[in-house]
Amino acid sequence: GMKIMIRAKVQYSEVFGMSAIMSDINAEFSIGDMERMRRETLKKLKEDGVIDMQKTHTLPRALQKIAVVSSETAAGYGDFVNQLENNQYGLKFNVTLYPALVQGNDAPASIIDALDKIASESDVPDIVAIIRGGGSRTDLLCFDDYDLASNIAQFPCPIVTGIGHERDESVADMVSFLKVKTPTAVAEFLIDYNARLLRLLDELAESVRNAARESVSLNQRRFEMCAINLRNSAYSRIVEGRS
Repeated sequence: GMKIMIRAKVQYSEVFGMSAIMSDINAEFSIGDMERMRRETLKKLKEDGVIDMQKTHTLPRALQKIAVVSSETAAGYGDFVNQLENNQYGLKFNVTLYPALVQGNDAPASIIDALDKIASESDVPDIVAIIRGGGSRTDLLCFDDYDLASNIAQFPCPIVTGIGHERDESVADMVSFLKVKTPTAVAEFLIDYNARLLRLLDELAESVRNAARESVSLNQRRFEMCAINLRNSAYSRIVEGRS
């Protein structure tokens, strides 16, 4: 559905007939057209009242059950899995891949199908990650699709997107619960989120240990005072009895 502007010359051949030989392409024309379609998509999402629906979700204490929508052979997915499996804290994640196309005209429908499969599961994941490595602006055009963005916006659990490069921002990013820059950054977010919980648990455990030490120390002093009082009382009674 893209429109392009090219420079070409017409050529006629007795053998092959009429043809147009392209010598140049105006990339700015195509980008301008994509930006117009993108604005129209955002406007429609706002009119539908769904553009901010993902932002109403809350994350659980720990993110362990992760549903991933990506191409199984994509380098970005491999980087994501490697980052999770080799984290410095030894954290374990339950990752399930829902394969989908992440480029081309069929990508929006493929991603929507993957999201439908996730939503139909009896055990809903803690979070869904839609990831795709870098690419050109046209490679990422599928993530500006209205139907896809609308499905993401209304999905029943939080969705984090890691699509393209840091400079890229698709409509899918805008309507998701959280947008990070790359698939690796998605993994880093999941690791850091759970690591914060570990640190909190360590702090709580230290607080319990300190409270226990203080309680033991206080009670020990009380026992010692009781022992002294008991000894003094017994001594006094013995002395009184002798007299």
